[in-house]
Amino acid sequence: FAVGRWDKVIDFAAEVRNDFVKYVDKVGVSLSGGIAIVQPKFPIAKAAELAGEAEDAAKAYEYKGHPKNAFCMFGQVVSWQDEFEYVEQYKNEFVDLITHMNMPRGILHKIMSYAAIAKRNEEQKKKGKSENYSYIWHSAYYLTRVIERQDKNTAVVEFCKRLRDRELYGKTANFRLMALAARWAELTIRMNQQ
Repeated sequence: FAVGRWDKVIDFAAEVRNDFVKYVDKVGVSLSGGIAIVQPKFPIAKAAELAGEAEDAAKAYEYKGHPKNAFCMFGQVVSWQDEFEYVEQYKNEFVDLITHMNMPRGILHKIMSYAAIAKRNEEQKKKGKSENYSYIWHSAYYLTRVIERQDKNTAVVEFCKRLRDRELYGKTANFRLMALAARWAELTIRMNQQ
């Protein structure tokens, strides 16, 4: 159990996980964790309870047939195996392009809103109800518009093309991961501006 600034706690968790993997070289032995982000005056006992719930969600997560070995942040669980690094990479790209290359910050909210539609779609599918695939063409349209508006900004254009053509097209699971990267980037940018 650790208490600290949210970004430092995520870094700490990743460092603990990486050191754990170096120390314990056994298949089937894994490490799961979770964080709760609360206001400074929030009761520590209640924060610990929320972090415990996040940890439980991570322990219940299954990735490629393997349970546990996951991390829960911002209410989303990711596997340490592949997903955490994927999300962190895209978070870093979002932050860099928005901060230094004038990519519109609104892209973060758009990605999160499309992911929310994709999630509702999955829930509808489980209930046997009609599905809404509008998030696929809406995201492609939105990213195409960003590409057209940023035509002189090669880094932003290439990034948006990669999102549209490789990362999001036909990959519902990637919407969840990309939305997590967008949320992480949003909080990072906001913190850096304070």
